[in-house]
Amino acid sequence: MKPTDQLPPPLDVRRRDANRWSSRFNRAWRIATVVTFVLAIAVPIGTLVGFRLIISSSVPKGLWWVHSGMIRRNSYVFICLPPGVAAEGRQAGYLNRGICPASALPVMKRVVAMSGDSVKLTKHGLEVNGHVVPDSVLLRYDSHGRPIRRFVTYSTSARVSSGTVWLLGDWYRSWDSRYYGGVAAMRMIGIGDPVLVTPAGS
Repeated sequence: MKPTDQLPPPLDVRRRDANRWSSRFNRAWRIATVVTFVLAIAVPIGTLVGFRLIISSSVPKGLWWVHSGMIRRNSYVFICLPPGVAAEGRQAGYLNRGICPASALPVMKRVVAMSGDSVKLTKHGLEVNGHVVPDSVLLRYDSHGRPIRRFVTYSTSARVSSGTVWLLGDWYRSWDSRYYGGVAAMRMIGIGDPVLVTPAGS
């Protein structure tokens, strides 16, 4: 019999080979997932460049690239909240444990107002320079039915102070500057660019 005429290996042998390759693939996939996860979160606070895994519903979930850069309107920033705000976030369960003040995790938010801008909290939402930001209506209760503490109550227009930014999530239930006001830009870890993400609120 010619080599090309040989019969294929028995079915049980083919299944065993297939299972072996499937096991190897699954093991490699798990290793790759763990490595990606470690690269995404194991970046010290002093490092402005690196991958971050963002699981908050406030912005698109997934893998982000955090890097140094200038803060601009509508840019996403990876930033630590002030100690008092961070402590409230930890107590309410809005923030996980992390490397920021009050042992809180940094947040990823979008910059909607900067130094010199005019901000106002109205019944229609956050108003910036006379225009209401879409989906920015303030909520009285969080997703667990608890009252949301408000650190600021600007019923009249206020000017954003120098070196301060106002932050907003992409989801209407985001805990952001609507409730705790402006945040010092110096608290920023880096600018965030989405790499592989799903829609906010998912």
